[in-house]
Amino acid sequence: MQEGTMSQLNYDALSLICQEVALHETLLDLRSVANVCRLWRSAAVPYLFRKVAIRFSWAKAKQLESLESFLQQSSPYGLFIRELEIQGDQPLLFQCYLGVLLAGLKHLHSLSHFSYVAAEVSHLDG
Repeated sequence: MQEGTMSQLNYDALSLICQEVALHETLLDLRSVANVCRLWRSAAVPYLFRKVAIRFSWAKAKQLESLESFLQQSSPYGLFIRELEIQGDQPLLFQCYLGVLLAGLKHLHSLSHFSYVAAEVSHLDG
């Protein structure tokens, strides 16, 4: 068997292992797999970035900016994101970033946005 074929066989086997870890174990376990060596990392990264969830508010708007910067600087990782879940209290802020985010996510299958508003509770003495 030629070295290139053996290398591809090793990568395919590792990819299957990563797929099983992603399906049946925790994200922390998958991160541990990715930290073994460069070959294992290359097999694990597509599963690490398959689903991304962001929770933000006006106070934490930097999270959307960070994702935008990450996608622009590390464009290959954006290709692995299949599901993007964004939760926040400012739908307008989300809409500002939506175009930029979608441009970097070429293989996105699912986009979820959940909006919430923090409720204030006041007690009336009467």
